[in-house]
Parts: sequence; C-alpha cells; structure tokens
Amino acid sequence: MITLVDYKAGNLTSVRRALTHLGIPSQITADPDVVRRAEKIIFPGVGAAGAAMSVLRERGLDAALKESFAKGTPILGICIGCQIILEHSEEDDTECLGLLPGRTIRFFSSASSVSPSVAPSASSVSKSVAPSVASSVVPSASSVSPSVASSASSVSKSAAPSASSVSKSVAPSVASSVAPSASSVSPSVASSASSVSKSAAPSASSVSKSAAPSASSVSKSVAPSAYPLPNPLKIPHMGWNAVTVIRPHPLLAHLRPGDEFYFVHSYYPQPADLGQIYAVSDYGGEFPVAIGKDNLFAVQFHTEKSGAVGLRVLENFSKW
Repeated sequence: MITLVDYKAGNLTSVRRALTHLGIPSQITADPDVVRRAEKIIFPGVGAAGAAMSVLRERGLDAALKESFAKGTPILGICIGCQIILEHSEEDDTECLGLLPGRTIRFFSSASSVSPSVAPSASSVSKSVAPSVASSVVPSASSVSPSVASSASSVSKSAAPSASSVSKSVAPSVASSVAPSASSVSPSVASSASSVSKSAAPSASSVSKSAAPSASSVSKSVAPSAYPLPNPLKIPHMGWNAVTVIRPHPLLAHLRPGDEFYFVHSYYPQPADLGQIYAVSDYGGEFPVAIGKDNLFAVQFHTEKSGAVGLRVLENFSKW
C-alpha cells in the first residue's frame, strides 16, 4: 500500500488514478500517524512553497515525513514535493523540510545559476547558450529586441540613447567564450553605417568595448564556478521536455535517451551535493530534475501526467 500525503497541494487524485491504472493499491491521508506507519510514501503537489510548508506544519506532517525518512521508509517526491525536501526555497523565501541539503531556485533569477556538474565549463557555453553568437548574443539589426529597436529602420534616440545603453540591453555580462572579438561583433550589430543610426549602432571599436569585455574583466560570478542562465524564456516552464539520466537509479530504470516528461514549474531543485543529482533537463540551460539520497527520491516533472514513461517511474517506485 502506497500512502499519498494530503497537504492541500493538489494533484492527489491524478497520482492515485495513475497508481490504480497500474494495479497498485494506494490511500490518501492528512493524518501524520498514518504517514508514520506507511509502507511507502508519495509526496506529490503543485502550488507555492510557502503555503505548502504552512499546511505541513499545521497538520504535523512535516515531522511525520522527517521521521519516515529517518527510519528508511521509501519516499517519492513529485513537483513541489521535489522542491520542499531541500532546506530553503526562493519561492516566498521559505524554510523547507531539509531532508536534503540544498535550495530551490527560480529560473533566471539574479541568483539563478547552473552547477559545474550540470554545465561543466565556460567553454561549453557557446553550444548550449548560443549556437551562433550573431543569433543569440548580438542579433542582427533587423532582430534587435523591442527594448532597443523593433527594426533597424525604426531605432529612435529614446530607445537607444547611447552605446552604453545598447550594451546593457543586448549583452549585460558575457563570458569571453560567448562574446567574440570586435571583428566578429561589428557585422551583426551594424551591417553598414547607412542602415543603423549612430545612436543605435556605434562603431565596431565602441561595440567591442561595451558588448564584449576582455576575459580579464569577466566577473567571478559568471566564471568559472557557475554562470547565469541566459536569455530568459517564458516562466513558468510548461510542457514536454527530454530528460537525461546522468546517474543510474532503480526508479529511472528502463528509461531511454530522449524520453520526455511533462513539466509545470517556475523553480527547480539544486542540491548542495551534486552527487545527489540523477537526471537533468534543459530550459535555457541544464537543471536538475531528479534528486535523491538513500530511501528518498524526488522528481521535478509530473509522473502522473507523463504517459507511459511517467507510469514506468511510478511502477519502479512500487517495487523499490
């Protein structure tokens, strides 16, 4: 019998329906004593970290989960159940369960970064961040972002008053591996002096100083230990994404390269111990999607909404 923890965080019915489809008996409970006696626990959930932790504490479920983890009861966290097993979440600045050391980070926040084990070096940034510098770092005059100019012909002095403001909106801080020399930047920033006004597209020499700093001026926060996730995409991250297993685990058995799972989230887990990351996905940069230690395993994606591959993870858990 698998026990599903009810802490007003949603998706309990979906998870139980998936277990029923697999022929796995389950029960839903908000009683901490039932959680303590459980053979196996699924800790699912959607919603906000602050509200989730508040309900867990009110019902005494936080203590029950900690006790169950300590005595070796198999536990599977799903979505927010993957986030609040860590020590802290940036969402609502929330102190969490602390079953694993680490924190939950918002996509593309000022503190958001990818760990060296997930994105090993600055030299590989160009592949995952910008396949071609011209298209992702300094776009052509016709594709300059709306904050600078909707098209080369419509750039106004108010949108781009100076070269310094262009550099801030186009490339605030770029590692030397991403930011090319002035000779490679100038063709994409200003294909000809006649097509872009001097206020919107300064000369190549001024672009190289503001858009592509030398390697010695790259901040320590950008390289080498971590770098900010580039080019913010839509938040929340919602939809199907391929998951890559980087470390074997019984719950991930029989998954194939390229298998896709369903995600809906604005935050992701970042364990302090990189050895506790078992799988990653990519959304503007790789991030952890499966973490665990001993009898605890948790996934950021929704197993119950991920079709056959999600059911496989649930079935693996039932046999774990």
